[in-house]
Amino acid sequence: MTSRRPWFNFYLIAGMAMWLGGCASTKDPNDKLSTQMRIHLEAQPSQMIPPQTIAVYRADPQPVKIESLCLLTEEHVVNARVVDQAGAYALQLQFNEWAIPLLEHNSSSYQGRRLAIQAQWGPKQEFTRWLGAPRMTQRIVNGTFTFTPDATREECFQIVAGLNNNARKVKKQLQW
Repeated sequence: MTSRRPWFNFYLIAGMAMWLGGCASTKDPNDKLSTQMRIHLEAQPSQMIPPQTIAVYRADPQPVKIESLCLLTEEHVVNARVVDQAGAYALQLQFNEWAIPLLEHNSSSYQGRRLAIQAQWGPKQEFTRWLGAPRMTQRIVNGTFTFTPDATREECFQIVAGLNNNARKVKKQLQW
């Protein structure tokens, strides 16, 4: 008596190899990018915890005193993109439902203070820089924050790709 089981296994293995090979060829190189982002609030002079002093903007470094604990992180970002603004480019961050009230409260209570934004990005997160410290001049109610970073356009696209990859991973984890 003969069995057809070896042929079945051969076709199964060949089919799996073709399926896996097809998936690997369509991978986007930006899928491996990851970005860590820390957003700190500018410190008030009369705080109990001593503030940390940082230098923002590479061309003309400006000292900014920030709170040690970060206000928002990359886990709060649901979408990031590079947008054109008045002939230049900017980073636009859309925050999740947990960060929106936090951002709204801080932008209205501490109007005029700055948000210091630090990013670490790249395939192995080899680049770290303070991207900016824009002032909160108005209340941010919709969870969208746009600022001009101290980065090239190419670096901005890498930062955005990493933030969006992180957002997809967080969304998958929340669906479990």
